[in-house]
Amino acid sequence: MRVKPWVAFRTDLPDDQVENEQDIVVFGGRNVAVAIGEILARLGCEVEEPKPAGENGWEFAVKYKERHRFWCQVNSTSHPVFRLLFENMTFRSRAAPNAAAYAELALKLDAALKKSSLFHDVCWWSLKEGPPDDEIELAEAKKRARKDRSGPISAAGKEGGRPAWGCLALALYVTLSGVAAPLLFFVGIAGDTLGATLFGSAFLIVVGLLGFFRALDEPVEH
Repeated sequence: MRVKPWVAFRTDLPDDQVENEQDIVVFGGRNVAVAIGEILARLGCEVEEPKPAGENGWEFAVKYKERHRFWCQVNSTSHPVFRLLFENMTFRSRAAPNAAAYAELALKLDAALKKSSLFHDVCWWSLKEGPPDDEIELAEAKKRARKDRSGPISAAGKEGGRPAWGCLALALYVTLSGVAAPLLFFVGIAGDTLGATLFGSAFLIVVGLLGFFRALDEPVEH
């Protein structure tokens, strides 16, 4: 199943942005990030303290069931409308157990946000769609919510999109280059020492395989 990583909502929490006459001193949303972190903690997560992310608001890391890692970023373009980017950062995040944990936590978070008295008009959006920016767009999102209930799971019911073919091809090329290096050495084409050749070969193979699995792990969304 595919989890929609963007969450948009209104909040009753006060605007905590700090400004002077010329600029924004502290971007708003820390209190929202803390409140969401407290919800995730009650859902069984280990939650880090929110850190400032400049214009992107506030961000923090989450660990669920000891091995599943997630990243949250909270920001707003127009208080009291906020958006949360909730992404799976677990290695091999598209693998079935990790994808299942992502969906499980997203469903729990959705239920908790909608139950909370601090958050309203909670809507989930795909990475491609992106979230609404202000109250007018959020009002339109409420109409959409009545149609699909705006839950965190995509109606497509399928995790990921098409693979990033260019990245896959490059990773495969690097891997094959590593495999070919010792062969070139033994036929006399490569001029390095055997030790240097084997080291370079191992390095290329490792980098290529990591790139290959990373490209599979982050397909391009339709």
